[in-house]
Amino acid sequence: MIVSGDPIHGAHAPRRTNRRRLLAAAAGFALIATACRGKPDAPVQPAQTSRGARPTGAGPAGPVKRGGALRYRLRNDYVNLDPHATAQASAQWVGMLAYSRLLRFAVGPGEDNLAPRIIPDVATSSGENIDGATLVFRLRDDVLFQDAPPVHGRRLTATDVRLSFERARAGKTGASLAAIGSVQTPDERSVVFKLKRPTVTLATTLASAHGLFIMPYEADIRFDPARTPIGSGPWVLDRLEPAVQVRWKANSRYAFLGGDARPLPYAEGLMEKVIPEDATATAQFLAGELDMLEMASTDLLAVQDAVPEAQITAFPQHGFSFMGFSGRRGQPFRDLRVRQAFSLALDRRALANVSYDTDKLEQAGFPVLRQQPASPLPAHFKYWVDPDARPWGYFYGYRPAEARRMLDAAGWDFGTTVPVHFTTNRYGRAYTDSVEAVIQLLGAVGVKTQAVGHDYASAWVDVWQRGEFDGIGYFLVARFPEPHDYFSRIVQSSGQFNPGRVRDPVLDVLIEKEDTIFDAADREELAREIVNRVNDQMYIPPLTMGTTMQYNVAQPWVGNAQTYYTTNTGAWYAEVFPNYWLDQR
Repeated sequence: MIVSGDPIHGAHAPRRTNRRRLLAAAAGFALIATACRGKPDAPVQPAQTSRGARPTGAGPAGPVKRGGALRYRLRNDYVNLDPHATAQASAQWVGMLAYSRLLRFAVGPGEDNLAPRIIPDVATSSGENIDGATLVFRLRDDVLFQDAPPVHGRRLTATDVRLSFERARAGKTGASLAAIGSVQTPDERSVVFKLKRPTVTLATTLASAHGLFIMPYEADIRFDPARTPIGSGPWVLDRLEPAVQVRWKANSRYAFLGGDARPLPYAEGLMEKVIPEDATATAQFLAGELDMLEMASTDLLAVQDAVPEAQITAFPQHGFSFMGFSGRRGQPFRDLRVRQAFSLALDRRALANVSYDTDKLEQAGFPVLRQQPASPLPAHFKYWVDPDARPWGYFYGYRPAEARRMLDAAGWDFGTTVPVHFTTNRYGRAYTDSVEAVIQLLGAVGVKTQAVGHDYASAWVDVWQRGEFDGIGYFLVARFPEPHDYFSRIVQSSGQFNPGRVRDPVLDVLIEKEDTIFDAADREELAREIVNRVNDQMYIPPLTMGTTMQYNVAQPWVGNAQTYYTTNTGAWYAEVFPNYWLDQR
């Protein structure tokens, strides 16, 4: 879909309620932002929010009840059910639903759910480092695959781990495992990783939704994981109805126990209802047809008014979005002044209000996140650098007159049209509203634009993962558990999510070195050097999608809703959802 001119029209047009007026007042927001600037706010802690004096629902009390199906929203159909075959986040969710990993995250009461500990999953420990180049895991004896052909409930073995590694390395997620040279299996309960180099982040990778999912060795030979996931994870695929719902059953052979020492999952099923539109999802929650929802913040006040006993949990998303510049030959973005000017054209406070009503929520008493991300790290994430404390932070400010002056100095052709790429059917109204706002802000400094929308399941992958585009793109990345993931995936030459084709040999060396430094202080120093270089060159000016607070709402009958949560992509399905239970609706 290509539409000429600034506004985004057509079937996927974002709502415009108060949006044009908001951007028309961009200068006013800049004054507000300047007035509010000063020392950074204290880090925002997870909170059970309340509006005014109204208490947030506390959820059901008493012992855990078993049974029932937990109803949740799925924004779009799964593009692929094979987490080794694609780097798209939805496939990693399937991995967390159906498969196990060697390690996992510890979340829940008494844990730091925003920076969770790493604990064993199918392994008996977090691994034994023999000589700095060899990592050994012993496998649990009680991990069984689901009782379905061709595995018929057999025990998970070291051969499954080795072949899963080889399969993942040959697929789209192999970059995550680049530090591993080979996997050896001296016996069926032992797995030996031979490392190419020292690595600090391997344990986090093996625990995350972007690492190594363990499939039966029968995969690709006796069943197709792209159509039928068969694993040892908490959920078993029951029924897939495209554009309607995906139903999962609790895996009766799942090896993990809950806090009450009883088998997980507590619910007997998980129903993912395919609901692309935020407004429809909100309406279904209000009608009691959804048990939990990652709430569009623009609807949050209305939901709390309508369901005052709803449980609302707020915490930093740890997401990251950015403006990506085309790396193709002949594009005008190799000039640093152009990249800096495009960043100066962005009123990020206005953009946050367009997508999230941040000012309005703060006035209503909800916690909000004001700090800017420091490309490519989310605000308050490990090794985050405060932009206000660095010279490059100047280019994070909204300075349209300076943006225009820099474009003039760079010889910008104001008659040329810049395509603005985005996906039309993945991230919801907040994203498309933000895309339109960026277009208006660029237009205010004289940059002519053309909105170019892409279907997420097909054409977007060429833009997002292959960098096949001219002009600029609005890119949103998943929430990663380690700073190294943001570095290596977004700005390293071999990164999976490097749509601008950033090729910086200095960065490449720094990023690989950062993963080999075990001294915490030295590693932090090098990580900050990486952040500073990315921003000194303004390779990927940060945007605002995914960088504010996440507000989760749960019905009053959902147990454990405010004690089990995590920002790690996909971990909801494995570490969190199995612990939810349902009282009488």
